[in-house]
Amino acid sequence: MMTSVLRNIFRINLGVKKTERCLIFTDNPTPAEDAGSAECEQRSRLKCIAFLAAEVGKEYAKEVIFHEFPSTGTHGAEPPLELWEKAFGKRTVAALDRRKILEPVLRKKAGAKDIEEAGDHTSL
Repeated sequence: MMTSVLRNIFRINLGVKKTERCLIFTDNPTPAEDAGSAECEQRSRLKCIAFLAAEVGKEYAKEVIFHEFPSTGTHGAEPPLELWEKAFGKRTVAALDRRKILEPVLRKKAGAKDIEEAGDHTSL
């Protein structure tokens, strides 16, 4: 049943095409987090679902990238640089860094001009 639901998500909800790439990611609890056993179990299940989604997604997308990273330990924090590179490519991330936009974006301190420039892939 779970694979059927995931197939519908890719096919109907997301409309993923064979020419597209898909990034599926999840975070892993770190030893510093004081997560109870129930939360650890839930996060383990979510990780399994994310991995299964990546496998099912291979039927629909040109490429599916599954990526795990250590938890940021807080809600709302931007994911680590490695995930940005997986999502946007190393060249784009390096260009954002050279233009001094990356750090403000990661710290959620970017102004409207920075966000507009970051979103304008032709200027990179």
